[in-house]
Amino acid sequence: MPSMKKLFLFTLCLVQVAASFAQYDPSKINKKATALFEQAQQRAEQGNLISATGLLQQAIEADKNYADAYLALASVFAKLKNHTSSIANYEKAFLIDTAYTLDYKANYAVQLAGEGNFEKALAAVSELLSKKTPKNTTARERMERQQKNYQFAIAWAKD
Repeated sequence: MPSMKKLFLFTLCLVQVAASFAQYDPSKINKKATALFEQAQQRAEQGNLISATGLLQQAIEADKNYADAYLALASVFAKLKNHTSSIANYEKAFLIDTAYTLDYKANYAVQLAGEGNFEKALAAVSELLSKKTPKNTTARERMERQQKNYQFAIAWAKD
């Protein structure tokens, strides 16, 4: 029969493993961060993208685990044609929760392609298609077309 100490250590390990698989929960984000995020959304809707980036960066400073703020910042940088910053923010969001952010892999792939990184773009779209094939035929066909375009670009670059 295992000792109490071993049983306690085993239970502690299980709790730590379970915690490491915890899902992102937007309702647990710092209230100051969510207020800044909402202000940033308003600024972006008004077309003031530079102001929106500043507010989103403040939201992230208020809560480093704010995946939605990283995703929004990535989107704003994409609109500003700043692929490098867009990619960096998508990647930060992906580190927080891969399941929650999976739908953003297609947008991420576009940014990667914008920088000429077609292999990584292909991997991102392929991951999305393999894990979550869109039920919407048009969306699925668009992603499959993206996939073929990236494959073509990779083959063309090799020739």
